[in-house]
Amino acid sequence: MAILRGFLYSTKVLQYFNCTCFGKTLKYVMLSIFVTSLILCLKLATNFSDIYFLTQPFSSYKRCNINCSEERTSAGYFPKHVHQIFFNAEGRGMPKNFEEGLLTWQRDHNLKYAFTYTLWNLSMVENLISINYPWMKRTFNGYSQWVQKVDLAKYVILHKYGGLYADLDISSKSRDISELYGKVSKETNVILYETQPFGIGGDFFLSKPTDPYFCEVLCALPQADKWYVLPYVTTMMSTGPLYLTVRYRTFHDQRTIKVLSSDELAPFIRHTKGATWHQLDGTIMWWIFCHRKDVSSYLQQHALIFLSVVLFLVTLSMCLVFKRRIHLIMKRRCFSRI
Repeated sequence: MAILRGFLYSTKVLQYFNCTCFGKTLKYVMLSIFVTSLILCLKLATNFSDIYFLTQPFSSYKRCNINCSEERTSAGYFPKHVHQIFFNAEGRGMPKNFEEGLLTWQRDHNLKYAFTYTLWNLSMVENLISINYPWMKRTFNGYSQWVQKVDLAKYVILHKYGGLYADLDISSKSRDISELYGKVSKETNVILYETQPFGIGGDFFLSKPTDPYFCEVLCALPQADKWYVLPYVTTMMSTGPLYLTVRYRTFHDQRTIKVLSSDELAPFIRHTKGATWHQLDGTIMWWIFCHRKDVSSYLQQHALIFLSVVLFLVTLSMCLVFKRRIHLIMKRRCFSRI
């Protein structure tokens, strides 16, 4: 009944809408909406066709200045080097919780376990790319969001130097990270971890220098640089965890990659509140995920209302798109009543 009432209500609104005299302005507005929708659909269709391309084996990629098939790690060990990145993109300085996390790595691994520690800034990364990866400059400078530049910087740094990378919202638990190496075989070149809700985490890695996996990650970045409407989705699919997950699942030699569970990493690292790159869309999506049980329960309890609203919006949208044809039909009915 609720769905039927929603449909009847939308019909009455449209009947009034079409029986009322509107000027040319409305027609131009409707035409603009239709053309914009068409362009958006075509743009998305093109971008999502590239997603299919990205899921294919890496041999499909030809435009790369590194031959990843011949790439071999230049070291038989994981360098004792901790890398972190801070670009100060918003000009507010480093948040206090990031400073505290940074100090844990300096205190525990730099001083206690003799790791080298490097905090990379924007100019250092740009210099590294200019000297060693000049073919990536255009992609790096073309990113519209600073977090995409940080992601690219992670992959460049680990490919060049190897070692450990951790986002600033990850702190050390005072336990030597080298103990993780005992959990992997000698042929392992990269250590990743599983994240929630699925896929590969993009905030913590360990790698040997010049590893083929990060070579492929770098080479595929220009092809993945597309717009997917929402900033959060664009970042996730162009440089973030979803992109890394696709690259892992299509990697030709997964024996060299060890994917740890979050429980296996828990004794070594701690996540603090981060998500500084989330905009409104990302905040909403993450909130829905964190409250997915409550949201699912609410939708089940109010399914009829939810479907009624959706049906009304779909009906209204379709009628707006096909307004001219509906207008002619409703006009006849309006005149027949006079």
